[in-house]
Amino acid sequence: MSGDVGASADSISPSGSEGEFFHKGIDRMATKHILVVDDMAVIRELIAQSLRTEGFNVTTAASGRDAIGQIRETRPDLLLLDIAMPEMDGLQLLRAVRSDATLPQPPVILLTALDG
Repeated sequence: MSGDVGASADSISPSGSEGEFFHKGIDRMATKHILVVDDMAVIRELIAQSLRTEGFNVTTAASGRDAIGQIRETRPDLLLLDIAMPEMDGLQLLRAVRSDATLPQPPVILLTALDG
């Protein structure tokens, strides 16, 4: 499977051989815990509930600053970050995580609902 840089919805599940998450530079990784970070509660909870329905363990944070504490505490396997958040946006959060050697360094998916 070399050269795979993404995964279909069917290949992402919480555990087991069919629950392997394909990521560029990583052969396979069983994804169990996902941190969802979004300042909009409706979107954050919709995403979290959808992932929980699929069997994932999900925690949420309403801001980039809250997310850093959650990352330190829960050590997630994957981060889903909203790009457009006040105070600390998703890109700033990603830079903060990547520059802190004391934090885990999970794969990241950046999301946005920006128009246009």
